[in-house]
Amino acid sequence: MLVFAGNAWASEAVSLQLKWQQDFRSAGYYAALWQGYYEEEGLEVSILSSHREDGSILNPVTEILSGRADIAIGGLEILLARDQGKELLILAPVFQHMANAVFSLDPIEVASIHNLAGLRIAANGDDYAKEQIDALLRIHSVDTSGIVFVDAPATIDSLLDGLTDVIVANDAITLINAKENNLQLNQLKPFNFGLAFYGDTSFSHEKILDENSNMLEPFLRATVRGWEYALSHKLELSQRISSEYPRNEYTYDELVSYNLTLADNVESYMDYPLTEVGYGNKVRWANMIRQLQSIDVLETQLKYGDFIYVLNPDLIDSKVIILLAAGMAVFSGLLLYFMPLHRNIWPLFTVAIFLIVWAEQRFERNYLYEHQKELELDGIRQLNYVSSNLSRVLSQQASIINGVAAHVVSNPDLTYEDFERYARAVFSKISMLEYISLAPGLVVSMVYPLMGNEAVLGFDLANDGMQSDAVTRALESREVIITGPLNMIQGGGAIFNGREAIYLNDGNTETLWGGVAVALSSEVLYQLAGLFDPDISIDVSIRHDYGMFGEPFIIYGEEDVFSDPLALNTSITVGEDNWDLAANPIQGWNYLGNDLWILRFSAAALLMVFLLYLAFRQRALNKVAQFEKSIIQNESLSREVGKLALIGGWRVSPDRKIVQCSKQAAALMGIKHGSSDTIIDEVMNAFPAKQAEIFTKAFTKAITTGACFDIEIYRNGKKSVKEWLKVIGDTVEQEDGRFEVIGAVQNISERKVLSEVIQRQATFDLLTDLPNRFLFNDRLNAVVKRAAREKTQLAVLFVDLDKFKPVNDSLGHQVGDEFLKMVASRMSSCVRSSDTVARYSGDEFTIILEDIHSLASVLTIVEKVLSNINQPYILDNRQIFCSASMGIAMYPEDALEADDLVSMADHAMYEVKLSGGNGWHFFTKQMQEKSKRRHFLHNELRKAVANKELDVFYQPIVNVKDQKTVKYEALVRWFNKDGELMPTEEFISIAEESGLINEIDRFVLEKSSNFLIQHGEINGVQIGLTVNLSPRIFTSRDGSVELWLGLVQNICENIELTVEITERLLTQDSDRALDVLQKVKLCGASVAIDDFGTGYSSLSYLAKFPIDYIKIDQSFIKNLDTDSAAEMLTDTIINLAKRMQLQVIAEGVEELSHFEYLAGKGCEFAQGYYLGRPQNEQSLLDEFSEMEEVGALNVKTQGSV
Repeated sequence: MLVFAGNAWASEAVSLQLKWQQDFRSAGYYAALWQGYYEEEGLEVSILSSHREDGSILNPVTEILSGRADIAIGGLEILLARDQGKELLILAPVFQHMANAVFSLDPIEVASIHNLAGLRIAANGDDYAKEQIDALLRIHSVDTSGIVFVDAPATIDSLLDGLTDVIVANDAITLINAKENNLQLNQLKPFNFGLAFYGDTSFSHEKILDENSNMLEPFLRATVRGWEYALSHKLELSQRISSEYPRNEYTYDELVSYNLTLADNVESYMDYPLTEVGYGNKVRWANMIRQLQSIDVLETQLKYGDFIYVLNPDLIDSKVIILLAAGMAVFSGLLLYFMPLHRNIWPLFTVAIFLIVWAEQRFERNYLYEHQKELELDGIRQLNYVSSNLSRVLSQQASIINGVAAHVVSNPDLTYEDFERYARAVFSKISMLEYISLAPGLVVSMVYPLMGNEAVLGFDLANDGMQSDAVTRALESREVIITGPLNMIQGGGAIFNGREAIYLNDGNTETLWGGVAVALSSEVLYQLAGLFDPDISIDVSIRHDYGMFGEPFIIYGEEDVFSDPLALNTSITVGEDNWDLAANPIQGWNYLGNDLWILRFSAAALLMVFLLYLAFRQRALNKVAQFEKSIIQNESLSREVGKLALIGGWRVSPDRKIVQCSKQAAALMGIKHGSSDTIIDEVMNAFPAKQAEIFTKAFTKAITTGACFDIEIYRNGKKSVKEWLKVIGDTVEQEDGRFEVIGAVQNISERKVLSEVIQRQATFDLLTDLPNRFLFNDRLNAVVKRAAREKTQLAVLFVDLDKFKPVNDSLGHQVGDEFLKMVASRMSSCVRSSDTVARYSGDEFTIILEDIHSLASVLTIVEKVLSNINQPYILDNRQIFCSASMGIAMYPEDALEADDLVSMADHAMYEVKLSGGNGWHFFTKQMQEKSKRRHFLHNELRKAVANKELDVFYQPIVNVKDQKTVKYEALVRWFNKDGELMPTEEFISIAEESGLINEIDRFVLEKSSNFLIQHGEINGVQIGLTVNLSPRIFTSRDGSVELWLGLVQNICENIELTVEITERLLTQDSDRALDVLQKVKLCGASVAIDDFGTGYSSLSYLAKFPIDYIKIDQSFIKNLDTDSAAEMLTDTIINLAKRMQLQVIAEGVEELSHFEYLAGKGCEFAQGYYLGRPQNEQSLLDEFSEMEEVGALNVKTQGSV
């Protein structure tokens, strides 16, 4: 049959009508002809020129409709003819995009689609270039009212003669002509701006499909091979085409060079080798049709399946399947009827296998084809759903940007309050935004919401290295530019940032006002687009295509999907750019549904029925031979399996004798292979007594009752190493009612060892080899239950190492690990073997002391543990010292539950930490109450900070010489909901521990500076400001330092600022503190050391740090009248400051005598209740209103306090 088919194909004549005059654009067809590919497929192909002998051009559509050509190459005219009712059939696209491009001469720019507005355009009418440009303009929403399509040839001469501003013509031909004329052209390729129209496409007539469809698929296969050859042999094809086919339409001096140049362009049109030759995508065809309808080129709704040729999947009709099934049923009946008459029946089964497999495969091909069509249609629907959602959300973001820009244009002098009011209204309606910002002069000065986005303020868009290209494009295009995903400089999730430049026009000139940016969370965008929809069954990838502005990059998903020829594709327009979307089914194109598995199972079941019946009949014919053969095969298989898996089999008779035992089983159980009549009980003599008892008990029950068993026992092997065996036994009842036992034995030693290793890794700390938290909690629960039963006491110790972090950070984690191992060893040596020492987490350890008879015994162990920990450690040739804080909770006095005991011991340990560490403390009820209060205050304080419910009070700092107020110290105060003043030291300590102090410091700095800048200027003299800075900020890594310094820099421009730091800061992370304080000085602020004299800092730090003031602690000043030591220390500090050219502020001046003493000693400034109590803003405003001049700021003494 194949021979006859081959002869028939050899005589099949096919005519191919070209679209172009013979050049490299037709190289693939000539390569298929010259290389014999058409002939190999049984085709005799004649290739027809695009020009008649008189030079007139043939229309490919007309040639197909007239029947003069079987197959032709065309473009958009195929869809237009189909729209007019012509029964054309698209075979395969050859060029993945059209060859036309837009060209201009300087000074006319065509870098953007919007550059075409208002220009004169000449386009080739016979190549539908005008329709391409119309579609492109519609995609980008360009105003076409000023565009004029002129009646001039789309050639370089038209540009030179001034007949047109731009031309739309074949880019390869035009560039070659420009090169020959030494001209430099500006170029715009529509494909780079989202116009994904196919170029040269092979097509035919539907009657060819009806009358001679067997010709189409071989033709396409040979053509694909021809193009692959041509693109791999460009020089060879260029030379042969140039020599055999002279040109009539255009002539070139170097025809081979012309064709070689054209070859590179053709390769670009075909997107080869990234895209398979002839690949077509349904989504792209659908988009082409939709875009052509939008410009009224197409009038009817074309359906993809009606005019696209699909390679014949060799389907089989359902009626044929029914006939095949009926035939199989008849054949099966005959086979079953005649089968007993034949001794050798396997040939019949072979025929049955062939027929069943053939029928199943034919039906499966039908099913797979239909299944893939369903996947593709469903995928297109879902991809369109995602793309439309994505386009809608991005359009909404662009609309918001346009709205903000319009608001700015109408209100160019808007204040932050105006902006905040407008932005708040936008956010109230649209909740998907991250923030909106305005950047006058391209420097961000307004952002909403401000909280969390402070880092954006002052950001210079023009000098942003990451986004400078996007900013430049926004300025040049004056369109919305959306980029992303980007990481926000203020932290948080990724965003998509939309920008637009704002220009002001006064009627004569246009000036740049700045820019607007609207940020949208990438997570929100993906969610609104439907990418997280649980019903989505496709994997979607999104790629940002910059066109001529840069290389595309992946926004979402995987990059590989864009090079997958099977992937579904579409695109959306986002401002000046395109976003490409591609998708594949999540389970793949070849996922087999349940129906297909049912089909295969049915076919396999039918084969199995035949196989079982034949096996039964064959056994009946030769039962003994088959049985012996089966035994030999099974024994051989069992031996091989037993060797590999260390498994052996055995059989024991009802009288307990081993009647059968494999070689592997004999080796495992320690008996001699081949010995007979061995009693199973004798074998157990080689096992430990306990293990033998387990086996004997299970075996006896099996042989007496018929019960199965599955046990694990061990015997001592070589070098007394335990050999673990898994023994399985099943029973077979004999004719006399007794039971025979058949079993298997397997060596499971490796599995047991591995199980023990896994168990230990799960319950012990890998570093210290101590029980971990899981095992500790398990043991503690067991110990508590036992203590409850036996009415005994126990203690839980919670140990935390003091200042372990500096050791770990300075010496490295490896040294830190060795240090923890040494600590664990020392602690373990201090307790009894019945007690438990565990590593709870990090540098925290826990200890369980069981059977406690007195508190003295607990303290003995506690003191021993702490003493051992305090001993020096030698690590890395260094001597290290460390102490620990320990909390103790007793059962049943403190708690009855294990978790409560650990929690209370932790509370007690925390109290030791607060007291300086290196000690122990029993848990008390007061600790629990204190912990609850601190927890309550922490929650309330966090709310107060978030809601800005704290207050700032101001205490004057007085110039001692003229007794005038020169500055105020800003002090934070907190009134609870009942109006009660909360103790400052209490809530400040909580703020220090939790990190809230950094927010409080910023709040006080911002609020107090705003107040004094606005109200503290009297007769042109600005009162200064002093604020406190917590040491916590110097250990923060969350950007708090940068935020605070930014505020300081702005404030110092308007007011004299002094920053107070505590003396202990000088000895903690001094390098970082020095760096920050130097930046403070550069901002123009002064630095003061608060509470000087109470710490232990070296005097060298005063010279090292940029200090301006020393603030004497109030504990010295208040005792000046009664304590000579306080007087001496005060004198010393004042003299020291003078020698170091520093100024002194005395704190705690409560008596007139204090003030007079300080004045006599030359102290520059003083502060205290005698000079003025802290007061709120309203009280201070009342005081300012009474002052008519700066001199009125004289001290109002408050008397003794």
